[in-house]
Amino acid sequence: MPYIKEFDQIRPFFDNEVKDVIKNIVRERGFLNFVKIFFPEQSTKKIITDLLQVQNIEEFQRHLIYPIVERVIVSSISNITVSGLEKIDKNKAYIFMSNHRDIVLDSALLEYLFVKNGYRTTEIAIGSNLLILEWILNLVRLNRSFIVKRDIPHIELYKYSVNLSKYIRYVITEQKDSIWLAQREGRTKDGDDQTQIAVLKMLNLSSEKEFRQGFEELNIIPLTINYELEPLDVEKVQAIYNKMIDPTYKKTKLDDLTQMMSGMETQKGNVHYAFGKPLNEMLHSVDKIQNRREKFDEIKRLIDNEIYRNYKLSYYNYVAADLYFNTKEFEQKYSKEQKQKAIEYFENQINKIKGEYNIVKQMFLKIYAMPVQNHKNALNQWNFTQKTS
Repeated sequence: MPYIKEFDQIRPFFDNEVKDVIKNIVRERGFLNFVKIFFPEQSTKKIITDLLQVQNIEEFQRHLIYPIVERVIVSSISNITVSGLEKIDKNKAYIFMSNHRDIVLDSALLEYLFVKNGYRTTEIAIGSNLLILEWILNLVRLNRSFIVKRDIPHIELYKYSVNLSKYIRYVITEQKDSIWLAQREGRTKDGDDQTQIAVLKMLNLSSEKEFRQGFEELNIIPLTINYELEPLDVEKVQAIYNKMIDPTYKKTKLDDLTQMMSGMETQKGNVHYAFGKPLNEMLHSVDKIQNRREKFDEIKRLIDNEIYRNYKLSYYNYVAADLYFNTKEFEQKYSKEQKQKAIEYFENQINKIKGEYNIVKQMFLKIYAMPVQNHKNALNQWNFTQKTS
């Protein structure tokens, strides 16, 4: 494959850059402290010695990243499962476009599942706002992450978006590697997962083909990430509440760094990854639409509904839905004991949030309730489509 210099500010490291990068990163006290959190039984000298033996990206992932994720699973996840792997051809490259709930774990757990099941890991899209220290930037690029710049001046945004789009299409069509890409910028904080039209338009900027063919070339598979207990549910509601009472409120870069670590530590219950129906099998519906904006709306609808349809909902979701919408519609989905357990969890978390109780309670319940509502609507649309097709 040709070397394309214009991608240097975006791409992960190449294998031939790994040894030099590791020599630099092991000199960083912050990096070594980070690794020691997960391997307290190892001396710093051993950590450095072992890392200096790593020759390429795959070795780095298997030696460091995979074991870290395993330890996170053991300490904070009850069970992790996956469905829909049969939809993935190991000889093809895809964009796995998912809902976004945790800064680090959404992609990290995906890569763990791929390695565990004999698939090659993907490249990972990560926002530059998270990379506040040089060693963090180097770490993620060693882990096959490419950089999506945030807070770009408006005058430069279009040019940058075109280059990012070209890079993503290059990775899929020329490099023949898959990519994990969140459906939106930033995590969903209210449980209402929505694909951003801006993401779809960015992907389309590099296409030289007709509208449908341009998206078919990217081989998008909607991916649903299900956490039984929402990572950082308290922090998400606190951020929404703070923004409500002070529109100028913004998280600091340190907040993001702290939440990256906290997301790995907090309990998440059962976790399930569900690969949905490939978008290419549904794109024929776009042909009936003449208006270009409405074509993007249709692709958003297809991706969203596939993510919603594949939610693996728990009693926490159903209890929250009945409380949030003030109904008894889902009471057959949980026992009295499960309802009591869920309510106790909700109350315990809500009491950690600073703000007017009734407001933060509704904000909190919405995180768990919206997936139920979206799942219900998506199933209704799916069933209607099956009857009329």
